[in-house]
Amino acid sequence: MEHQAGEEQESHHMLLQAVAMLSSVLSSETAVEVDIQIIRIFTRIRQMLADHTELRLEVEKIKKKRKT
Repeated sequence: MEHQAGEEQESHHMLLQAVAMLSSVLSSETAVEVDIQIIRIFTRIRQMLADHTELRLEVEKIKKKRKT
């Protein structure tokens, strides 16, 4: 599970770097605005995934407590 999470995090990091590189090459106002939106969306997705993971872990804790 940790290995998969590490790969996923590396993948997100690489994508964000690619978006940043793209914005340095494409200097039009529209391109920069689109790049900013892409970065904001990926930041929100990462936060949602983190929130979901926390929630899942809390549910697992509660399940374990109920079994004992």
